[in-house]
Amino acid sequence: MDRPFASRLRRCAILRWLAALLLSHGGPLPADAADEYPLSDRPVAPGVQEATPVSGFTTVGYVETVAIQPGNLRIEAKIDTGALSSSLDATDIQTFSKGGQEWVRFITHGNDNSSLRIERPVERTVQIRRAGAPVQRRYVVNIGVCLGTYYKMAEVNLADREGQKYRMLIGRRFLTGKFVIDPGAMHLTKPACRDR
Repeated sequence: MDRPFASRLRRCAILRWLAALLLSHGGPLPADAADEYPLSDRPVAPGVQEATPVSGFTTVGYVETVAIQPGNLRIEAKIDTGALSSSLDATDIQTFSKGGQEWVRFITHGNDNSSLRIERPVERTVQIRRAGAPVQRRYVVNIGVCLGTYYKMAEVNLADREGQKYRMLIGRRFLTGKFVIDPGAMHLTKPACRDR
């Protein structure tokens, strides 16, 4: 089967599925359907089961405020399931030797123009490849991160994220086994860990 024909078949199948979904409940859903229909009354496509809350996991939105510790610096972070590791905004990055080990000193910026100078041993360096940009060498350090009531010493790579909307990305390594993400929500938690 040639590609254009297969592509048209897929589009037709999707359109038939959407039409069946609309007809199954008597017409199009209103824009405020989430408010109007309780979860149990919302239409579901044939053969698809509704998602149920997962016990033992904390639900977070796609943007949450985290606390960097020690220092309890609050940072608005994007929850990024497309990234394996986490990334933290860092400026004025300087390397130095301490006890025969390579360390890094940097400044990270939080909400409300607050900032924190941090010194950490370098765990390793990574090469980051991004589309349309040259390869970047980044330092990886362990930083205390609090999301909701969960605290973890997390590996983060350091990058100047000044032009980015969010000063931190939280990747899958931090999230796995603890969180479920609601991609339509923001700020479902507040940092509630004691400063370490």
